Amino acid sequence: MQSFSDSRVTDAIKTYESKTLPKKLEEEIAKRLPPETEEQRQLRELQDKFQSLEQEKVRETLRNKALSVATEKGLPTNLVDFFIGQDEAATEQNLGVLSEAFKTFQQNIVNEQFKQGGSTPPPSGGTPTPLTHEAIEKIMAHRRRHKWYREP
Repeated sequence: MQSFSDSRVTDAIKTYESKTLPKKLEEEIAKRLPPETEEQRQLRELQDKFQSLEQEKVRETLRNKALSVATEKGLPTNLVDFFIGQDEAATEQNLGVLSEAFKTFQQNIVNEQFKQGGSTPPPSGGTPTPLTHEAIEKIMAHRRRHKWYREP
């Protein structure tokens, strides 16, 4: 008898949950949050558009700043978009991390070349500094001035 009454109560609860409860929830939600009028919907859409335009403007400003910093530090400018942060400080910090990573990578390449016997370390015994593009051009210009040098 108990199991029969339990099953009937369980069925009644399931019926209530599936038929009556959703209607009551929708009514309560409608009471607390009235539907938007056409004007309110348009105003909300305009505010959303305005916010997205503001965000685009801020992002473009950060991108321009990041491009100038990257150019100043000699970083590849095509990677700048990946390092733009939420604000100017975060963007500069991200570019600083990129700069350090490039320096480490460059130093690892130089160290690997020395291990392979690509060149000799400086006589002072310190770690060599890689030649810049300007230094290479200066060396080549010096060689071209001498008669003994032939272009390869």
